[in-house]
Amino acid sequence: MKINPIKTLILFTLSTSLFISNVTYSNAQTTSTSLEREEILAFNNTSSDSSVIRWSSYHQSTIDIQDNVHDGNIPVSLLNDPVYCSMNLPSESRSDEMIRAYRDNGLTIGRVPSNASFLLGFGAIEDTTGMELPDKFSVYLGQMKLFAFSKSQNKWITIESQPYPRGIYIYTLPWTTTVATKCERVTNYSNYVRVDLTKEELQGNCLHFWEGKAKVKNDDYLYYAASYDVWVSSNAAGKLTATGGIDTKDSACIQTINQLNTTRGYSCSETCKSVWGNTIPNSEYEKCNSSVLNSLYGNVNYPYTASSDNAWINGASSAEDTSSIEENISYEEIIPKDNSINNEDSESKNEPEVIPTSITKVTSTDDSVTIKWKKQPKQSSGYQIQYSSDKKLKKKVKTVTINNPNKGTKKISKIEQDKNYYVKIRSYYKVGSKIVYSKWSKVKKIRTK
Repeated sequence: MKINPIKTLILFTLSTSLFISNVTYSNAQTTSTSLEREEILAFNNTSSDSSVIRWSSYHQSTIDIQDNVHDGNIPVSLLNDPVYCSMNLPSESRSDEMIRAYRDNGLTIGRVPSNASFLLGFGAIEDTTGMELPDKFSVYLGQMKLFAFSKSQNKWITIESQPYPRGIYIYTLPWTTTVATKCERVTNYSNYVRVDLTKEELQGNCLHFWEGKAKVKNDDYLYYAASYDVWVSSNAAGKLTATGGIDTKDSACIQTINQLNTTRGYSCSETCKSVWGNTIPNSEYEKCNSSVLNSLYGNVNYPYTASSDNAWINGASSAEDTSSIEENISYEEIIPKDNSINNEDSESKNEPEVIPTSITKVTSTDDSVTIKWKKQPKQSSGYQIQYSSDKKLKKKVKTVTINNPNKGTKKISKIEQDKNYYVKIRSYYKVGSKIVYSKWSKVKKIRTK
């Protein structure tokens, strides 16, 4: 059911008999045609004698320029190679965040720093600019793989592979003030996951997910490439944009040190697409036999049918379709119930495990409440307290943020006398510009005097 994203989704009408074989990008003897964005998307090889087409408005990052990585030059012989085109063709679609960042193509953002210990491939899905999402829809995520070109072996090798993402969260935008929330409606199948979402959850936000970690080997690994599979329910087709990238992490695999690359935007459809990105310089692409990545990645036969969408989209509180779930595998067994970010064991940490805290004591006066809790200074950046006179903590809720992980008490003043209040607390951790939270503590009841 997988299609070639270049043949079907970028309006190319290419005939394989017209491909120019044995074109080597590094050779100087080429015939080049310079085109604008829309001309590239509508390019028809039958009317061109060029061996290379160039996107005249291609935007290079500083590192793309300094290291001569990607430049928007596209050999005709590579026009149906998804790996090469992932960093050189215009985006099929873009999100508001991509437009704000002046990003219409894949970019090389950083180099692997000497203090990086791990690599982490990730994906991101946002609503496409100008598109309104349906009230309910589903996103499907399949295999994720990370590759490296090994100098010692002189070939591409797989350094990380997962049948589907290890963590799936919704991040609010913009990134400078983002808050992460774990997706609750996730169904794990044998080789993919279904994420049931609402317009309220994702419109203007980002569905963010990642695979397992891979060790950095700067003395051996020269270039990197990553990909993941995605498709969506029919009512969301053409309304979501998928991108990806590779992050470097510290020795605890908690702090992101930098991002190596970001891909162009892919328009999500009902049919599976592979979202590729890489750090391979165009001049080195064929020298490293990089097209072999397409076969290394492989095609997965996902047992997906459109009927999988019906329960959730047609009004059910949660989608329940077990027809293709692998026997004896359940969501709880694969991903623990704990709501804190990164619920995996210590050997598979890719995001910080935010350790929950608990309220140890609550006292009151006639117009104040003092809350004491168990400090978690090693794995938190601070705490968030919520309190209300509503027993369910749904109405008139007030929030207090404590930006000191070593603090363990807070006095809240100017509250009503002779009244019941309900209090809960959770830890949070800042990862760069992102904020992730632990699960809430048990609610404590206190009556003012």
